[in-house]
Amino acid sequence: MRVPRWKKNKRPAESGDFPLQITSLADVFTILLVFLLKSYASSAAFFQPGPGLSLPVTQKEGVAVQEALRIEVSSSGILLDGRFVVRDLESEESQKALTEAFRIARSKQDYLHSKNSEVAADGRLLLVVDRSLSYGKLQPALRAASLAGYGEYKFVVSTEGGQ
Repeated sequence: MRVPRWKKNKRPAESGDFPLQITSLADVFTILLVFLLKSYASSAAFFQPGPGLSLPVTQKEGVAVQEALRIEVSSSGILLDGRFVVRDLESEESQKALTEAFRIARSKQDYLHSKNSEVAADGRLLLVVDRSLSYGKLQPALRAASLAGYGEYKFVVSTEGGQ
């Protein structure tokens, strides 16, 4: 039997459903995720104190913390922006190593500031210090920071409710 010409050329009926284009949607979600993770992880206000580090307690509510270089001082060692630098500051070598770490951090800030003027290259420092340490143990770290050009210090404390 012969099929009429108009039936040969007729397209099949299209349904009202369109295939979902998820490629661009996945790209948008990936960019959003990276942006949110980067902004959360790089904020100075959000950090977890290291193990064995208990912050001093305050009655005052939190104040907005500006971005700055963070140094953590505890009985187990000193960390500069999350990286271990020295175990203690008793020896001359460890004090020199900490001073050099501060100078490297300062030169990185100055380089980034020269490439992008929105990046701050000021001498601010956030001090995260274990409350059991005496001020005398902190003095060599502050001296090393001031030699590298860090002159403005802010101590990080915990509110009464937690760390």
